[in-house]
Amino acid sequence: MFDSYNTEVTANHVAKGKTQIRWEEVTDAKSNDFSMVILSGDTKVVINYYAYREPETLREKIPQLIASHRQSAP
Repeated sequence: MFDSYNTEVTANHVAKGKTQIRWEEVTDAKSNDFSMVILSGDTKVVINYYAYREPETLREKIPQLIASHRQSAP
């Protein structure tokens, strides 16, 4: 699990404050060198990589989590 102030990335979801998106609910994800915007309908969570101790690991992990849940979705 990756956790920063008000933001968490787990094997099941991404959350920022009270906003939570389960990986199987992700409809789009856009990234740049500093952050990733994860979307589910009108809901979005912005993850700032460099707020975390291991930003490169997080940059690699998020797309893997999205892909693995898309493959397992019915």
